[in-house]
Amino acid sequence: MLLELEPLNIVFHGHYMGCFQETKLQLFSLDGIKKREWLLESIIRYIKVCGGPRGGEGLLIGMKNGLVVKLWINSNFPIRLYKHTNGIRCLDLSSRRVRLAIVDEAANVLVYDIETKEISFEEKSASSVAWNTNMEDMLCYSGTGMLNIKTADFPVHRQKLQGYVVGFQGSKIFCLNHLSMQTIEVPQSTSMCHYVEKRQYGDAYKVACLGVTEADWRMLALAALKGQAWDVAKKGFIRLRDVCYLDLIHRLEKGHCSHVQKSTFGALVLAYQGRFKEAADAYIEAGQMGMAMEMYSDLRMFEEAKALAVAENELRSEVTDTVTTTSIKREADVQEIIQRQAEWTEETKDHETAADMYLVAGQPEKALSLLVEHGPASKLIEVARRLKKTQVKELMHCAVLMRRGGHYAHAFETYTRLGDFRSILSLHVELEQWDDAFAIKRLHPEIVDEVALPYAQWLINHDRFDHARLAYSHAGRSDLSERLLTQLMDNALKEKRFKDGARLCRNLALEVLAQVAVFAKANDAGMEKLKFEEFCELRLRADIFYAYSFIYQSINEPFRTSLPETLFNISRFLLARIPQDPPRPVSLVNILVTLAKHSEQLGLYKISRHTYERLQKYKVPQSWVDKVEVATLIMRGKARRPDEPKMDLPTCYACSSPLPIASSSTQDICCNCSQPIFRSSITYDQLPLVEFVLDEGVSHEQAMLLSGATSARNNSHCVENPLELGQQRVSSNKSTRPGLVVATKAMLRNLQGALVLVQTCPVQYEKPRYFYVVDPTLPVTQCSSCYHFFEQEEMDLATLEHGSCPFCEIPLTPPSHSLMPTLGNNLVGQSEHGNLLQLLPLPSPENSSNQTPVNGLEPKNSKSTDQPLFCMTKH
Repeated sequence: MLLELEPLNIVFHGHYMGCFQETKLQLFSLDGIKKREWLLESIIRYIKVCGGPRGGEGLLIGMKNGLVVKLWINSNFPIRLYKHTNGIRCLDLSSRRVRLAIVDEAANVLVYDIETKEISFEEKSASSVAWNTNMEDMLCYSGTGMLNIKTADFPVHRQKLQGYVVGFQGSKIFCLNHLSMQTIEVPQSTSMCHYVEKRQYGDAYKVACLGVTEADWRMLALAALKGQAWDVAKKGFIRLRDVCYLDLIHRLEKGHCSHVQKSTFGALVLAYQGRFKEAADAYIEAGQMGMAMEMYSDLRMFEEAKALAVAENELRSEVTDTVTTTSIKREADVQEIIQRQAEWTEETKDHETAADMYLVAGQPEKALSLLVEHGPASKLIEVARRLKKTQVKELMHCAVLMRRGGHYAHAFETYTRLGDFRSILSLHVELEQWDDAFAIKRLHPEIVDEVALPYAQWLINHDRFDHARLAYSHAGRSDLSERLLTQLMDNALKEKRFKDGARLCRNLALEVLAQVAVFAKANDAGMEKLKFEEFCELRLRADIFYAYSFIYQSINEPFRTSLPETLFNISRFLLARIPQDPPRPVSLVNILVTLAKHSEQLGLYKISRHTYERLQKYKVPQSWVDKVEVATLIMRGKARRPDEPKMDLPTCYACSSPLPIASSSTQDICCNCSQPIFRSSITYDQLPLVEFVLDEGVSHEQAMLLSGATSARNNSHCVENPLELGQQRVSSNKSTRPGLVVATKAMLRNLQGALVLVQTCPVQYEKPRYFYVVDPTLPVTQCSSCYHFFEQEEMDLATLEHGSCPFCEIPLTPPSHSLMPTLGNNLVGQSEHGNLLQLLPLPSPENSSNQTPVNGLEPKNSKSTDQPLFCMTKH
C-alpha cells in the first residue's frame, strides 16, 4: 500500500513503516522507533514491496535518474538491478524475481530480463504495470483508459479500464480509481486459447487454473485428448468430473482400444454410459459377438457371457452341418469364459476355488502354480504323491513348482522318484549345499554339469578369492582365474593399495607362467613365447608397484617409515625400470619429486638439480608448482659439488669401479662393466651380488657338482677371489645379457656353495641364473617363493614382524644350509590346465559326510596354500 503525503511518503510492509523524502529512505517500527536509514543517489519516485521473510523483506526502488535498485530492510547496501535512460514512474518484479517491468516518465513500458540482461518487451502509452503473482509469463499494464494483458509471446489482449493497475493475482486485477480500490475479474480464456492453438497444453492448463468457464475447461480437455496429451486431458475431465472420458483415456493410455472400429464405436459409447444390454445388442448387430462376451467378462457377468457363447454356437450350427466342429468351438468358448472366471476368482483371493476352475478349464499348470504360491502346500504335495512314475511331465512340473515355491525337501523327493540326478545336483548348487553337490558329482561322473564354477562364484561373493582361484583351476578355466586376478589387481591399484596390487600382479604372473608350461607341453611355440613375454611384463610391473608403494606412502601419508637413503634408492630403482610411460596409476612426477627432494637432503645436489630440470617437462600438481619452482632455483644456486655427501657412494662388486649415482643413464647397471646392480627389496640398498654365466662346455649339472664340492673342503683353503673379478672377463655370447662374468670349471671348483644362489626357470626362453655373494660379511638371502633378494638381518626382522616375505606375503620356509633349491621341482605335478596348486584327490565315499575338501576345493574357511613359483628381477 502506497500513501503520498507531504512532506513525507510512507509505505507500510509487515511490522515496519518506510518513510522517504527526496533521496532519503528511513525505516521505522510501528512503535515509532527508527531502525535503519538509507541515502540513495537520486530522488525516489516509486517503491514496491517485493516480499521476503519476516524481518528481511525486500523493497524495489525506482529513481528519477532511471536507476532501479533492490534492498532488504536488514541490509545497509542496495543492489543495482537496472539503469534506464528516463525516470521511473512505476515498476514491478515477476514472481520468480527474474524479470523486471518498468514504466518510465515517457509512458513507455518495458520488460527487462535480469538473467540475460536483455529487454524482451517494450510498448508505449502505459501509466502503471503489475506482474501476475501466480504465473511467471503474464503481466498487465494500464494507460489511456485501457487495460492490457500480455502473456508470453502472444499478442496483447486489451479491454477498457479506468484507473491504475496496482496488483495482479490469478484472474483478479486490483485497480486504483481516484481514491477507491476496485477488484476486477478478468477471464483468461483468450490466453488459454493462444496456448491451445500453439499445442502448448501444459501452459494452457496453468492459465485455465487461474480462472476460466466450464465450457473453456471442456474445450481444453477435448483439444488435449485430440492432441494425445493424456495428462492434461485427464486433469480437465477430472475438473469436469466426467468419469466416462477418464476411463476412455485410461484405456487409450494402456493401448486397450486399438481394436475399436467405427462400426463398434457407438457400442463403446453405450458401454461407457452404463447401458450394457444395449451395448451388447449393438456389438451383435455389428457382427462382434466376441466383443460383447468380452464386455460381459470384464463386468464379471459370466452367466450372460456363457449365454451369448451358447447362442452364437447354436446360430453357427444352424448355418453349418458340421456338428462336431460346432461342439468343439462351443466347448472352447465356454472353457475360455471359465478361465476368465477363474482369473477373477483368483483376484478375489479365493485361491482354492480358482485352482479347481483352472483344472476344469484344462490348465493344470496354473492350478499347481497357484497352489504353490498360495497353498495349501499339502494339497500340492498330495497331488504329486498320487501321480505315477510314468507321468513324468506332471511330476517334473510339480517338482519345478515346489522348487520355485521354496518346498525344497519335497522337490528332492520328487526328483528322486524320477531318478533325475542332474536336477538334484543343480538344486544342491542353487541351495549352496556344496558338500552334497560334490558328492553327487563324484557318484555320478557322467553328469556334465559343472560344480566348480558356481562354487568359485560363491567363494568370490564371500571374499575367498584364493579358494576361488583353486576352483577355477580345477574346472580348467585358467582364463577366469586370470580375469579374477586382473580385476582384483585393478581394484587395488584404483584404491592406491600398491603392495596388494604388486602381490596380485605377481600371482597373475604365476598364472601366466603356468600357461607357458601348458603350451610348451602342447608344442605350441608361438603361444608359449607370447605367454612368457606377458609373464616377464607382469613380473616387472609387480616389482614397480611394490617399490612405488613406499614412494606413495612418503608423499600421501602423514607418517613415513622409510629413510631418505631408502627413498633415494627406490627412486633410482624405479627410474631404471620405467624408461618411458609408467604403468597406471604410477606417477612419474611423484618419483622425480621424491628423488629430487631426498637427493638434496643427502647432499647430492647435481642429481637433485638434474631431476628438477627433468620435472619441467611434466605436468606437476597445481599445489606443487610454486614449491618445485623455488626448489629448482635453490638447486641452481647450490655448489656444483658438495663438500661431503651424506651417504656412502656405491661401487661395482664386479670391477670395483665407483658407480656414478648422478649419471644420466636410465639403467641400473655399472657404467664400466655393465654388471647389473642387485638391490634388497626392503631398503633397496646395493647387495654384494655378482651374476655369472657358465663357460662353454659346462652344463648346469656339472656346475652344481663343482660348486657343491667346495663346501666339503676346509674354509682355510678357500680362494679369496674365485671368479677373478676385476679382470673384465665377460661373456661374448649374444644370447646372454652383457656384463656377466664367465665362470670356468676351475672357478667353479673354488666357489663356496653356501655363497652361490641359483634360479632356474622351467621354460626354454631363460637359462638358469647364477649369483655369487662377494662379501660374506654381508649375508644375502632370497625368498623361497618369489626369489627376491634381501639382506639377512632385514629379512630376519621382517620375519619376526610379519611372519612372511615382505613382497609376496607367503610364510617363509627354513633356508637350506647348502645351495638354494631350484625351481624346477616346483612345477612337478602341474596339471594340464595350468593350475598353480596341487589339487587334492577326491574323498572316498565313506568320508563324504565329513568336511573333507572335494577335489581340493574346501567348502569351509581355510588358509591359502599358495606354492612358490619362478620369479626373478628383470634388468
